[in-house]
Amino acid sequence: PDSESDIRDWLLCRKQSEADLISFAIRCVEDWKLAELDEELVDLAIDETAPYDCRRAALHALRAVGGPIAKKRLCSLSAL
Repeated sequence: PDSESDIRDWLLCRKQSEADLISFAIRCVEDWKLAELDEELVDLAIDETAPYDCRRAALHALRAVGGPIAKKRLCSLSAL
C-alpha cells in the first residue's frame, strides 16, 4: 500500500539515465493495476523531455489502467 508514493516519484523522473527506473515503475503500475497513477502516466507520455521508450510504455500502460479522464485527456491532445 505504501509503494504508490514511491512509484509516483519514479514516474516523475525524466532523465535518460533513469530510464530503467521509470520503466520499472510503469510495469509496476500496469501489473498491480494502480489506476490512481494514470494521470502521472499521461504526464509522462506527453513530456517530450522524457525518454522516448518510457513515453511509449506509459501510453501502453494507460490502455490497461487508464481511467476515462486520463484517456479523454489523451484524446483531446491528439486532436491538436
